[in-house]
Amino acid sequence: GSTFDTGNEHFLVFEGPNNSLMAIWTQSTYEGAGDHRIVFSRSDDEGKTWSSPFRIAGPRKPGDGYMASWGFPLISSSGRIYVVYNQYQGIDDVIHQITGTMDCVYSDDMGKTWSSPVTIPMKRGPYDHPDAKVPSNWIVWQIPIRDLKGRWFTGFTRWVSKAVRTLAHNDSWTAWESVVEFMRFENINENPEPQDIKITYSAWGKDALRTPHYANPT
Repeated sequence: GSTFDTGNEHFLVFEGPNNSLMAIWTQSTYEGAGDHRIVFSRSDDEGKTWSSPFRIAGPRKPGDGYMASWGFPLISSSGRIYVVYNQYQGIDDVIHQITGTMDCVYSDDMGKTWSSPVTIPMKRGPYDHPDAKVPSNWIVWQIPIRDLKGRWFTGFTRWVSKAVRTLAHNDSWTAWESVVEFMRFENINENPEPQDIKITYSAWGKDALRTPHYANPT
């Protein structure tokens, strides 16, 4: 724990624009320690060896700024690599590692250097806190896929804010009320600045996907 890197999770490995293998994940002292950061590594020999993890967002250690968690990649047709992630803003709703804005960094040189973080406006819904100052509670778990028109598409979990959720039937985190919605990133191939990324939401609001909890199916 002295190097603050004993927590490593949410590994996403993907093919880079130059056919190298690339990986991003959430690194920390341990999950919830407050020092989550997004790190990047690449392999130029089909995964036999990897570069040392390079921090692209979030703090180096506890107390070194607000944590960044659960990044996922989007690659434009020209080779720009975007990494989008949950950025904690110092406000807890459901729990601090999922309450956050949608922030983004990008690289135009295969991950050697990265832009400064910028927030992508995220559509608010009926499951969010009524106070717009409280960010959404969300995670994209997986690598997005391209639709038939080449646009990046992904599902994500949105937890229902404590201010509007149904009281959980037990103390397990699995009982926290949540829904599944979808995002389509419309203009990544145009290399937009993060604040100009256009997102279409589906299965949103009352149409979000839900299922009863296994321990309380009624």
